[in-house]
Amino acid sequence: MSLGRPTLALTGMLLLGACSMPSERPDASPAPTDLPLETSTVDPTAGSATPDPSPSPPVDVRVRPRVVAAIRDLASRESVAPEQAEVAAFTPVTWSDGSIGCPKPGMAYPQVQVEGELLILRVGARLFQYHSRGAGPFTHCADPTAGYTVDG
Repeated sequence: MSLGRPTLALTGMLLLGACSMPSERPDASPAPTDLPLETSTVDPTAGSATPDPSPSPPVDVRVRPRVVAAIRDLASRESVAPEQAEVAAFTPVTWSDGSIGCPKPGMAYPQVQVEGELLILRVGARLFQYHSRGAGPFTHCADPTAGYTVDG
């Protein structure tokens, strides 16, 4: 049986349309801030058409020393065990100015973009933001502003 040109064209369009549809991962949950944030466990092969035959194990940001320090800080602030703090989101960002998204009243900040990271921790239903400048330590931000863009 031979396919005519219109049938081949329609088949090609259907295939291209299927390839451009967004894939949904049933295990993915939206970040609490509706941003495309890295969660506590990152799968380096997610979304890859051809997975690496020997993929690296998932990276858990909870074991990074700077994140461990932020979790300890939050546990101390909230008088909870560190195990009660969950990493809700973690992502590289570009802060809009030197306040790194956490300006203090009466302070002036350099009006330059600053590379850093945003860490959102959760204890129960409450969320807490920790901001960093570059690869520096995370600082708790009790009154964050939306002064950043997500990198990546």
